[in-house]
Parts: sequence; C-alpha cells; structure tokens
Amino acid sequence: MARALTYDKNSSEDSRSFSYTEKSSGPFVRSPTKQIDTIKMMITHGNLQLQELERTLKLAKS
Repeated sequence: MARALTYDKNSSEDSRSFSYTEKSSGPFVRSPTKQIDTIKMMITHGNLQLQELERTLKLAKS
C-alpha cells in the first residue's frame, strides 16, 4: 500500500494539519520524491517557455 499525504481542514490541533493515510497502489501511484522531481521539471520547463515567449514578445515589439 502506498502512503499519501492528505490535508485535514477540520483538525483542532492546527489550521495546517497534514496526515498520512493508506491508499491502494496502482499503476499511476508515485512516491512523494518522484512527484516533487516531476513538479520541479515542470516548473523548469515552464520557466524556459516563459523566457522564450518574453524574447519573442521583445522581438515583436522592436
């Protein structure tokens, strides 16, 4: 079974309470580390696209 980080809005301890819950593992369940790596890669790719668009806009304005 894979563990998933969940957010509990109704926790009386803290307004930002997180807990681990058991979820069944399937073909698309990834570890938190793998998910973080994927998110970092997506941010990097997005930043590169943004830089390219900014360069294109600058050229279009000139």
